[in-house]
Amino acid sequence: CNLLRGLLCSPSSQTTQAIWRASRHLFMPRLQMAPPDGMDEKSYIELNMLERGCQFCGYSGDTVKVIWAFRVRTCKICLDGRTARYLELVTKENIPEIILTSLPYIGYYAERFYWRDSVISATQEYDKLASEEDQHSWLVMKKLENVHRMSDATVREDAILEQEWNKNWRFIHNRMENVLRKLQDQLNLLQDLSEFT
Repeated sequence: CNLLRGLLCSPSSQTTQAIWRASRHLFMPRLQMAPPDGMDEKSYIELNMLERGCQFCGYSGDTVKVIWAFRVRTCKICLDGRTARYLELVTKENIPEIILTSLPYIGYYAERFYWRDSVISATQEYDKLASEEDQHSWLVMKKLENVHRMSDATVREDAILEQEWNKNWRFIHNRMENVLRKLQDQLNLLQDLSEFT
């Protein structure tokens, strides 16, 4: 049992990744995109399919969803508690704007919200850098990572919207076919009745 668990739970093993990838392709048709950079197959499947509730409080209602910019599955309450508005971070917490430009965010009502833990971690990393040259290099690297992560998040969120749209479209299409079939049956019945009168 421990050997099998070790085989299935080793994020650095090529074999483990191949097993989870094959499983995802065979049994999870809506999850065909590869995991984002830096995320192993098992974590990707858990985030999307295996676990349903908020990974912070366990709530499993309608407000739980994956936030790809932050790579978390969270409910609205935990999301609100773990993010901060751009203006709040800059004015109240004195976070340099230049750091925020290098971090992923989500937008609500024309405002940007940042994951608090990422802001704290990035600020600490930035403050530890000794020279302006090191800070500049760090910012360039972080901005490139951020562009990649944000574009990846957009692609994933668009794919989810497309799946939901297709699902809703199929439902509407099937419903309309049923309505048309019933109308055709009623029309046929009326024609049959008119032949008898």
